[in-house]
Amino acid sequence: MNARTPTLADRFGSAATFVTSRTLQHYAGVDDAPLVIGKDRWSYMDVAAHTGLPPGQAARLVSALALAHRATSIRDFYHRSAPSSVAVERFGERGFLLLLRIFQSEGLDVVEWARRGPHWQRDGKDNFSSFLSYKRREARASAATTRTGAARRTRKRR
Repeated sequence: MNARTPTLADRFGSAATFVTSRTLQHYAGVDDAPLVIGKDRWSYMDVAAHTGLPPGQAARLVSALALAHRATSIRDFYHRSAPSSVAVERFGERGFLLLLRIFQSEGLDVVEWARRGPHWQRDGKDNFSSFLSYKRREARASAATTRTGAARRTRKRR
């Protein structure tokens, strides 16, 4: 086997005949990688190849979450995070699925990761049905806290 690094032409075959090298570089290069987690940079093609999912806004949101967690690599992000720490605004099920597939592609146990954090058990029972249901529950709790706080502030002013 030839141990040389494949070129863009090798990776895309005859596609280079139909599109410019700049377009190929955009999708295969890591200069504008949609997924950046510390030292790990995945191009559009890498994300698709490793996860089987289309890269896009979800990959950029995963990158932003990794930056917020100060992760130095995918493995480090796995160890620093939990589903409750990634349940932020605009990060939905597509992003969550992409994150799980990224962890799987690195050989990490996604079930063990998904069970981390306070979201999994409530009243001593497994209570986590889906990432979306968890986000809804947290949003309701946050809204109730905000309403309660606003009512207290209003009463203090009188």
